[in-house]
Amino acid sequence: MAIEIIKVEVPEGCTVKYESATKTIKIVREDYTIIKDFETACQVLGISNVIPNEIQANKQLCAMYKIQIILKAVNRGHTFNLISREVWYPYVRFIDKSDVDRRIYSDESRVLDFNYEDRTFTLVGGDASSGSAGGLGCFYSAGSVGYSSANIDFFACHSKQIAHHVSKYFAALIFDCCFSRELGFSLSNGEMVTKNYPIND
Repeated sequence: MAIEIIKVEVPEGCTVKYESATKTIKIVREDYTIIKDFETACQVLGISNVIPNEIQANKQLCAMYKIQIILKAVNRGHTFNLISREVWYPYVRFIDKSDVDRRIYSDESRVLDFNYEDRTFTLVGGDASSGSAGGLGCFYSAGSVGYSSANIDFFACHSKQIAHHVSKYFAALIFDCCFSRELGFSLSNGEMVTKNYPIND
């Protein structure tokens, strides 16, 4: 039997599926959007959502354990190639609530409010930052090579849309991965949280 290789241009956020019954290929959207919590990510991957006790005892380690499973589920087994493909990262930030109100962030980007040292902060999600494309994120030369860099962040995502999704639904978990060890509380567990904003689909 002869084998022929067919190249198909696929829109971002989609994949090609071969249906052997009809001997056709279809372009289908990868439905990462159903993954809005840790339990669903585990279901998608077909694994248990029970977290080992030794991991549960450490808030930061528990957050890292969960986010790695979530990333595996939303990225659907994508293999990252830092040379030939662009990488996206979920971007979250926390801002003094008075500054957030002044800047008029939409409720859609606000995830929650939390207290820390007698101040209220707002955790803002739903954003993404781009990593390197082809090895260089930026290049500057004044007479000779002066500066080059590639943006490197945590929690690589297959596409900008996936990074936005992770930032929107898992902002508190990302915050915990970065800060819960030093601060001693977990936003994803509701600790220190004074208000949750509704997430609009």
